[in-house]
Amino acid sequence: MNPEFLSKLKGTLQALIEQNNALTSRIAALEYSVNDVIIKGLTDAANEYEDNERFSEFVDNYSGIYSPFAEDCKTLYGDDYDIAEDLYARSREVEDEKGFIEAEIKALQEKLDKLRAIKNGNVVETPDVVEVDVVEPSEEELMSNLSGIAKQIF
Repeated sequence: MNPEFLSKLKGTLQALIEQNNALTSRIAALEYSVNDVIIKGLTDAANEYEDNERFSEFVDNYSGIYSPFAEDCKTLYGDDYDIAEDLYARSREVEDEKGFIEAEIKALQEKLDKLRAIKNGNVVETPDVVEVDVVEPSEEELMSNLSGIAKQIF
């Protein structure tokens, strides 16, 4: 084969390889734009819309149950606390949403009742006090136990 022909062929192949690399890079950038920016953005927006719709439905269904406790919860947990958001976020992990809400409100009511009782000076629970006789071992018993421990160690 002709060396000049081979040199031109080699140059042409190198140009094609460079052009292929440039096109591959552009395709990768295009894939990123389509998949990671456009499709992911649309998917995230759809998921957020769907979540907002479910939250709105949650509020419509259960606000009558938890709304009387909203101010008390702000006192307990801070002004930024939103009982609706908290209950909604935790209720998404359970199957029985209504049962979960009722159980949480019952527990909250019990907690508030105890706090109000303490605030008013009432005893919430009386602790059980049991007297226990304290038996002090004699010096001989202590020495016997100590020598037994020393034998185990050495």
